[in-house]
Amino acid sequence: MITQTLTPAEKRVIVEIPEEYINHPVQISVVRLDVDAGQRRRQIDQFFKELKTDLSGFKFNREELCRIV
Repeated sequence: MITQTLTPAEKRVIVEIPEEYINHPVQISVVRLDVDAGQRRRQIDQFFKELKTDLSGFKFNREELCRIV
């Protein structure tokens, strides 16, 4: 997934996509952000980038959670 935040200066915007996306369906969404929301998102992204944590093998077990609580 690619996320890009920009402030358009006109109605039409050109978006470049990676080579491997060509000839495949893609979804493009346009959402208006508050200035604070964009800044907050960058702070969150920076936080997780600094953690350098790989959660790809993480499995959430609901049964274990019920026993703890």
